[in-house]
Amino acid sequence: MDTDVDEEEPVAAPADAPPIEPIRDETRLLLSASQPRDASLPGVLVVGHGSRRAAAADDLACLLDGLRAHVGGSVAGGWIELGQPRAADAAEGLVSRGASRIVVVPLLFFRAFHATKDLPRIVGDIGARHPDVEIVLARELGRGQELVDLAARRIADAAGPLGPDDGLVVVPSGTSDAAARREGQAAAAAVAAVVGSTRWTVAYASSAEPRVADAVRLLVDEGARRIVVFSWSLFAGRLVSSVETASRRAAESADVELIWAGRFGSDPAVVRLVADRVMRG
Repeated sequence: MDTDVDEEEPVAAPADAPPIEPIRDETRLLLSASQPRDASLPGVLVVGHGSRRAAAADDLACLLDGLRAHVGGSVAGGWIELGQPRAADAAEGLVSRGASRIVVVPLLFFRAFHATKDLPRIVGDIGARHPDVEIVLARELGRGQELVDLAARRIADAAGPLGPDDGLVVVPSGTSDAAARREGQAAAAAVAAVVGSTRWTVAYASSAEPRVADAVRLLVDEGARRIVVFSWSLFAGRLVSSVETASRRAAESADVELIWAGRFGSDPAVVRLVADRVMRG
């Protein structure tokens, strides 16, 4: 699965984690009044796992703003669970504005539970309510070169060039699906190759091993004196916060420097990738 907002199981917040900020205005993820009502253009529905945090809603709203500049028709966003609006409610808004075709883009990276079970169910439910509307489920975001290059840029911006004493940890959200875990491993290997890291590992935020604290300790045992951690995720949320907290605690315990390289966010490269999924849908 994916991301901060893409976890397979609930994750307990660390004791010192910041409080969850309620979403201030979920309507900004729905349709704006200025969007065209044109049945000849497809509606676009982007769907993430979900988060109750306002920062995640902000990230999704920014992504939608960027996407509207790339695709025609109406654009809306929703969540599978946890956050508001839910994907089905966002789809209703698209239909009400005249969309006769809706392209659903999963804001998920790999084909794990949410991509293979939850989203097909949601798409089926929307189609059952609106049999005259064509619903197309696009492909997941994957681990293409555009994402690998963006991860490498985040790492370089945070840490500069990596040397032989640096360890790199790339952290997908985690899943019990073996094929999806292999995809996460391949993504980490590709990022390590671009940044020139010879001392790297993948770790998972939930549902799989190793967890990030174990990965940090492993790299320290191998001789790393500085650890760089990148979260292979889109949005701010509890999962990303827990990964950063666990990374910092493990590095402090091992007396090494920790560089937090962040996540993808709603970068223009992500917007272009989502727009590509829409066009191919």
